Amino acid sequence: MSRLRAVSFLVALIRSAVIRCALIPCALVSCALILGAGRAQAADPPAPTGGARLTFRFKSANPPIRTGAPFSVDYVFNSTFADVLTGELEIEFVEDDRINLRLRTDPIAVASGKNSYHLLLPPTAARRDAAAFSVRARFHSSKGVFDLGKHDLLVPMHDARQFLIAAPNLSRNTVARLAAQLRLDAFRPTDNNLHRADLLTLPTEVDLPNMPMQALGLYPFDLLLLAEDGFSRLSARQLEAVSEWVEQGGRAVIVPTGVLTPAHTSFLDRITSHAAAPGSFNLDPLGHLEIDETVSKASILRCRFGFGRALVLRAMPEIKEDGSMNGISAPEWTRAVCYIWNVDPRQTQNILNTGIWIPPPKPKYELDLSPLRPLEFATASSLRQLLFPRTVRVMPFGVVATILALFLLAIAPGDYYLYGLLRRWPVRWIAFPATCLAFTLGTVWIAGNYTGRVDHRTELVIVDLGEDGKPLRTSRIEHVLTAQTRPVSLELHNTLFALTDVQPSTTPTQRDEFGRRQPTNLDDELDLRESLTVPSYAGTLPSNFSVTRPSRQWSPSMHRVTRPGADVTVPPIAWSELESVDFSSDRGRKQLLDSVRRAAPECDVFLESSERVYASLGSGPFLERSWHRESWEGVLKTLARRGEGGLFSIISHVAPSGAGDLEDLAVLGPDPPDHWLLQVALHQDNGLVVFRKMFHPKLKPQSGRDR
Repeated sequence: MSRLRAVSFLVALIRSAVIRCALIPCALVSCALILGAGRAQAADPPAPTGGARLTFRFKSANPPIRTGAPFSVDYVFNSTFADVLTGELEIEFVEDDRINLRLRTDPIAVASGKNSYHLLLPPTAARRDAAAFSVRARFHSSKGVFDLGKHDLLVPMHDARQFLIAAPNLSRNTVARLAAQLRLDAFRPTDNNLHRADLLTLPTEVDLPNMPMQALGLYPFDLLLLAEDGFSRLSARQLEAVSEWVEQGGRAVIVPTGVLTPAHTSFLDRITSHAAAPGSFNLDPLGHLEIDETVSKASILRCRFGFGRALVLRAMPEIKEDGSMNGISAPEWTRAVCYIWNVDPRQTQNILNTGIWIPPPKPKYELDLSPLRPLEFATASSLRQLLFPRTVRVMPFGVVATILALFLLAIAPGDYYLYGLLRRWPVRWIAFPATCLAFTLGTVWIAGNYTGRVDHRTELVIVDLGEDGKPLRTSRIEHVLTAQTRPVSLELHNTLFALTDVQPSTTPTQRDEFGRRQPTNLDDELDLRESLTVPSYAGTLPSNFSVTRPSRQWSPSMHRVTRPGADVTVPPIAWSELESVDFSSDRGRKQLLDSVRRAAPECDVFLESSERVYASLGSGPFLERSWHRESWEGVLKTLARRGEGGLFSIISHVAPSGAGDLEDLAVLGPDPPDHWLLQVALHQDNGLVVFRKMFHPKLKPQSGRDR
């Protein structure tokens, strides 16, 4: 009986300690919420209107939006104030009272009357219901804060695919009909396994004067159609932007008619440099392309340029009422459309035979989600593990158990004997909080010795290279681990920012029949995204802005920053000499290795085609290695070639987007075996820098059958 009483007494003491410890943080949190609410109310005084009004609206509540990419909106201020209002527009993307992100623009001036503005917004999507998605707007001015209300904005669902075909002069019938012939969803099956909203290809108008002057401005689009004077009226800077975008992985269909300049012919020569029999692009005295007797007007020139593709048509095709084309057979045009969209050759053959591609099967769980939604790539867990700082250690279980045992001894027998010795009740109320405080401070100090007391940042930097080793695009995937709970800010210039879908935090998961990780429900996924904190943008995207987001102590997160060019030094490798090397031979690979190692002696070299994979780690010889090796090698390979199914069971490559799903880093598909991807990896203290370059020979002329 005495033992039972002792155990009961110990349990009561522990329960009392737990209750007392739980009440303290609850009280602190309540006080913080009350103080925070008071400060928030005091920070935003309403603006005195004096009878005048300021209203806000979007020109279109349904703007064309590419899934996972930044998008543009036009909005209108209508002011009845006599003087000019100067301030900053703040907008919040809200879905079911959940804030997805915030943005605050640079100062703008609103004069009396109607004022139109153009704004580039970060990628966003609806996760429950597109109809429940809205935008809250406020205008922070010197007169105060104007609450501009809530406005509807139709954005794509997070698991749907919405592709954009951008075309100048889309209002013209000939251009609109050609754009309709390029739609990928024209081959979508109509069975119950796939809905129309799962994949849409939307043509959208682009004003020629507003065509971007840099490649980053074309990231909102999947395909660019330049026909009639939509090509001939482009400036030299716009042509350079299109060329760089295609080389980074974009898609373009070009009909070079009208009066051209040497800048146009230089552009055509450049993007067709690896095409078979491209013909000549010489101008006559009037500025039109000279007629090439060896090339038919109805011919379709397919060309690979860097990581992207292009179709060049000598003349605008004549499209009949039934959709057929004069001089171009239906199978030839189908092959051309499949080529420009990087459709898998097996799917291309099925489209030729049946008119549709074969959709991927839906998973056993979450049947309401689209089978084409973004999926985690195969080695995502390896990427998380490899980016986790090696200097950070987790407190061993034995240390945790020892601290807990000492704490229980201190608050149970220790407290009991102290009271028995002193016989004073007030001592108990002083000793218990002091003991809790001492153990808390001691635990934090011990944990700090294991995890460290400084922030940790590790990164994977992928630099795509073009002709002569020119850096085209840099994708920086950064892993952040902060020693304190505090806001983390980034000052960005001419870049895109996105929280990655490959986050170190995990939700309760289950596997579908293909072994792919699936969240148990949408609430878990939304709670995970909220736990990763909502980013706040300030400034003008993408030229000059900042991103701020709270970072919880020792809660790792990952984000991606995409920018044109490179912010790292490219090794001085003789890239032009490697263009003529035969990588399929031992002698050619030895020549490649010698050239690369002269510039970067300690680098890892990965060389890959559709049939073979070679790796040279450190200074060792070339060895053919396993595809699924769990290392940097495996991570780089699965990022470059996606094989998890979904959308990548239909196409092998998407245009650059800078999205957090990392899908646009995939540059390899079932290409011919003489097309090679070279990856040169340099290890650094805070991660890995990888330089990638495509090598592909001239295509063989086979009446459009180049794959």
